[in-house]
Amino acid sequence: MRTTLLLLLTFQLFNFSTLLSQPVSPSYFVLGPFPIAEGSDNPDQKQQKVAFDAELLDPGQLSAIKEGLGQMYQGQSYQWRSMEAKEEYVDLDDFYSAPEYVYAYAYAEIFLSADGKRLVGIGSDDAVKVWLNGELVHENFIFRAHEANQDLLELNFKKGKNTLLIKVLDAQYAWGFSINFLTVDRLPELLETAASDGMLDRAILLLEHRADPNTVCKSGLTPWQAARIKGREDMCDLLERYGARSDMAFPAPEKLVESLFKLYSEGKKPGASVLVAQNGKILYQRGFGYANIEKGIPVGPETKFRIGSISKQFTAAAILKLVEEGKMKLDDKLSKYIPDFPRGDEVTIHHLLTHTSGIHSYTNEANFVERVTGPISWAALVQEIKAYDYDFDPGSNWQYNNSGYFILGYLVEQVSGMSFNAYLKKTFFAPLGMKNTGVHVHGKKLKNEALGYDAENLDSIAVGLDWDMSWAGGAGNLYSTVGDLFLWNEAIFNGRALQAGSLKAAHTPVLLNDGELPPTLEFDGYGYGWALTSFREAQEITHSGGLHGFLTNLSRLPGENLTVAVLTNSTPPIAKDPTQYTHDLIELFAWADLADQASFSVKENINYDLYDEYTGFYEYPGGALLEVTREGNSLMAKLADQPVYEIFPQTDTKFFWKEVDAQIEFFRDEYGIVTHGIHTQYGQTVKAPRVEPDIAIEVDPAIYDRYTGEYELGPVVITITREGDQIFAQVTGQPAFEIFPKSETEYFLKVVKAYITFVADDSGKVTHLELEQGGAKQKALRR
Repeated sequence: MRTTLLLLLTFQLFNFSTLLSQPVSPSYFVLGPFPIAEGSDNPDQKQQKVAFDAELLDPGQLSAIKEGLGQMYQGQSYQWRSMEAKEEYVDLDDFYSAPEYVYAYAYAEIFLSADGKRLVGIGSDDAVKVWLNGELVHENFIFRAHEANQDLLELNFKKGKNTLLIKVLDAQYAWGFSINFLTVDRLPELLETAASDGMLDRAILLLEHRADPNTVCKSGLTPWQAARIKGREDMCDLLERYGARSDMAFPAPEKLVESLFKLYSEGKKPGASVLVAQNGKILYQRGFGYANIEKGIPVGPETKFRIGSISKQFTAAAILKLVEEGKMKLDDKLSKYIPDFPRGDEVTIHHLLTHTSGIHSYTNEANFVERVTGPISWAALVQEIKAYDYDFDPGSNWQYNNSGYFILGYLVEQVSGMSFNAYLKKTFFAPLGMKNTGVHVHGKKLKNEALGYDAENLDSIAVGLDWDMSWAGGAGNLYSTVGDLFLWNEAIFNGRALQAGSLKAAHTPVLLNDGELPPTLEFDGYGYGWALTSFREAQEITHSGGLHGFLTNLSRLPGENLTVAVLTNSTPPIAKDPTQYTHDLIELFAWADLADQASFSVKENINYDLYDEYTGFYEYPGGALLEVTREGNSLMAKLADQPVYEIFPQTDTKFFWKEVDAQIEFFRDEYGIVTHGIHTQYGQTVKAPRVEPDIAIEVDPAIYDRYTGEYELGPVVITITREGDQIFAQVTGQPAFEIFPKSETEYFLKVVKAYITFVADDSGKVTHLELEQGGAKQKALRR
């Protein structure tokens, strides 16, 4: 998030009708930064809300602001300071040397020649309040990265002098704000975004201020066309009532893709290779950005990428082919192939293929990342996997598991009598014409190979950690191109790679021992190496991949005979994740075949008494908890460690977020009790059952000292700290979260359904902790 003080703006403009959407070098007076909570370096959200609600200034009494004018706060004097704004975004982080957990005020005087309503766009990082002529006209307690015109305000200005006061609160990281007085030429772009996101209220506001619904925007689409591609018929109807033309020809989707990946073409950045095909014909393929920045080699369709866990479907297909050849059975026990594997007589090949074996994943082990750049043999890593405790009983739960697929790759070699690469080449790659796919071998130079990059900081992109892919094995050791992945999908889904029975088994959702779908699944189901889900009611069979420097996705919509492949060579992604890009591409090329989706507007005459019935906790796949609370006539939602956001009523049971294209609908049982929510986001849905919260007990905080320290868990460290009467757990790269005692040794988190148990030896010394999440247990040794 951007760091944000409260500023004082001064505009000396005499005719509002001539105002541009970007201020022309105005003079600012800045007052601050004020600490959110005195004596606290890391105030929680409640403390931040208190600071946001309280005011140090009287908005109706400000006048004669000048350089050096003082304001006392908690015994310290603060002075207004002037600064010149040179761009739309005011970088307070730079001006105030990057303070955190602070706020400040900004004041502007605007002189107009006549009364009138004007549309103003506010962008902020983070929470923002606005007063016009001493009256509060807008407040948004929110945590976000700055973008221009995030909040649109229709303000009533008067003739002559108007005063504008802004308060901006900074939670952490960067800090700044922008204010735009929007002219008609800026409105179509905002309208197109509102139309695409389905925000009816925002679209109406823009249309009432004469936004032209027929303007072709930077994306290449008019607002009506953008809404139509997203399947928002109610938005299209609204736009047509304001004069939108429905007969304008759509641009070719190929041209729209260029706009979608525009960021990759700006400067020297890592790249993306993209392919879209339908009915066996490639409709689009192109590369963006660079495969090798240092050598200036661009990405093209021929560029080879490490595809990570997309490899799992090839491993699964190899196992299924061996089954077809009569050399294996899906219900074979693991002990048949590795006789000394612990509990191997309980684990089947089916369990390994579906992530239900309960075998602990080696990629979660301590020092994994430190070891991954050197080689390891199949047999050596299988031997290490044998030593792990099980996370759960085979078939009783589901947890994504690289150990299972590494073992499967090992079994392909043992059963076939060939190397993994040789078997795949003989069975699939050569017959299907996949000349650019194979097992990645460390140190072996490939023609047209992409380097992987670390793009955590776009200003200093570096070469990423270079895995020796022997560590990935059957879980993710392949490289490929978008063209070869197209050939693969065509063969798989047209019965040329596997028999019909094998393919049906591979694409059937796994059930647990109790006959139910796994509650921890992040998809509609998982088969053998493929995730089974839907997008805008179209069946989608897909898998993504990720390792240092590479993020990938391969999807198939069987009903539409559509394949989309997106391969990128940076982590984190330059812009969107490949899965999001995949869905954007599906919409661009196949929107006419997809189901419509609703737009959103705030319902009037809501029954606020219902809000109390929705409050509580809802568990998302993977254990993340959504906490729903009520604040007056507002319903608030906090997912995991994200900030609290207001969710707005579309109906008495359906609510939506304004910050993201996400909605939740609450459902009841036959007794009228709210049992679960259905969360929809970017065309996909998940079920979130309502769960009872864990209850903390009182313990002597002195006991926390026994547990403080560092615990190694796979490639990360869990650090336990004490602050006064509170105890916190922090995983490498994540914020610290308070944990709450169920007993003196057992603790739980409130952001996710997870439990930590501290374990001591016979002498009473704490030796390790056990983390339980999503039905799986992991052991972390104390350093």
